[in-house]
Amino acid sequence: MNKVGTVVYPLRGKRMKEFVLSPPAAILYFSAAVLTVVVLSVLLKKGEPVKKAIGLGIAVVVLGLVVLVFYRPTTIAVDADGISIRGPGGTQLGWSEVESAVYEPNLPTSPFRPTVRTRGIAIGEYRSGLFLLSNGNRARVSMEQADSAVVLRTTDLTYLLAPDDAPGLAAAIDEYRTYDEGGSQ
Repeated sequence: MNKVGTVVYPLRGKRMKEFVLSPPAAILYFSAAVLTVVVLSVLLKKGEPVKKAIGLGIAVVVLGLVVLVFYRPTTIAVDADGISIRGPGGTQLGWSEVESAVYEPNLPTSPFRPTVRTRGIAIGEYRSGLFLLSNGNRARVSMEQADSAVVLRTTDLTYLLAPDDAPGLAAAIDEYRTYDEGGSQ
């Protein structure tokens, strides 16, 4: 599902382009399967109805928290001020903080390919969280496809952003990120 939009804020006169990365439905399927197993085990277990209800309530709360934490979309917004990532591990970067922004059209063979998950989630091609890249650098990764990506480097961290429309994200960054005569921002 490709969810790209241009949003205009009339009071501020700013245009921004947004790219939405949706988590995989597998998270919901897994949660539903676990809930089914819990419900069946509680119903088949002998014991007091109050204890069964408490166990079921705890399971529902825990699964609700899992869905709340892991099943949130990530929105990448690009405008004249910088780039903002809303969702798990979100941040806001002004263009002055971005040392380089590179479009990587062939992510599987590049040195920016995520290899080791250090903190986050990885299901299929979907990745969200902190990863080590194939070049050994630490990166905050937000991706829903593994073909191409935009790589942002700051002094502190590398950001790997791979929405369905990674070329569109690269074009939006090129549109808003400006350079002075000396070649730096």
